[in-house]
Amino acid sequence: MLALAIPVIIGAGYVIFPLKESRISQANCDTIQEGWSEEQVNDLLGLFVVSTGVDNRRYICWSDDDDNWLYVSFTNGRVSDKHFRASDASFLERMKARIQRRLQVVWP
Repeated sequence: MLALAIPVIIGAGYVIFPLKESRISQANCDTIQEGWSEEQVNDLLGLFVVSTGVDNRRYICWSDDDDNWLYVSFTNGRVSDKHFRASDASFLERMKARIQRRLQVVWP
């Protein structure tokens, strides 16, 4: 019985819990310094989701699977402002979304 329970527990853990911590976090937002280049921010956060710009300003957004967002403003190619927005989804809503995404990978 225990031999059957272990794979079930491991499988459930894979479906419910993330395999790695998200790069889109308050800690990484705090790490970004005014004056950083876009390349430095991309190295920390990965590829961005949305980008727009006007004149010498550029606004870039990153998000993760839990709907956390990190917004960075660049002026003349350097960080001028940043903001982190944590997901307002409940723990159960985030778990449900993770399970759905993982099941789509296993059973498309």
